[in-house]
Amino acid sequence: MRRDTFYSEECKLYNVDRDQNITAEVVQFKPNDLLVCSIQGAVEIRMNYTKHGEYVGSKAGMEFKTQGPTVL
Repeated sequence: MRRDTFYSEECKLYNVDRDQNITAEVVQFKPNDLLVCSIQGAVEIRMNYTKHGEYVGSKAGMEFKTQGPTVL
């Protein structure tokens, strides 16, 4: 029997440089590998999974972190 896991279409990103949390739309997600998010439909951020259990990426000289989308 196969069980599919479904994830939220949004996730919370933490902007390390501005000490700010923002909501982003999930564009592409491969658990424990890759997360691509879109902020306000204008800026896409590619984030890679780290050994610390989070996704990290940068855009426009700023670093972003997230735990990824939640399981539904």
